[in-house]
Amino acid sequence: MDYAGAWSAERGRCHRLVYDPEGKPTGCPKQPVTSGWRSDYLGRWYAVDACSRHASQVEGRPRPRWR
Repeated sequence: MDYAGAWSAERGRCHRLVYDPEGKPTGCPKQPVTSGWRSDYLGRWYAVDACSRHASQVEGRPRPRWR
């Protein structure tokens, strides 16, 4: 199960945080199969990697920020 929508921009592993067996947050242990982009709550974009389960949560490229 995903941990409260949290994610990490650390490359080389899946970007999503999940619950470990003790209920604490940890990085998703699945092997990344794709790369994409995620934006934070301030609208900044980060390149991230994703496993097959979380691949739908990344975008192909950053969207422009309109002010």
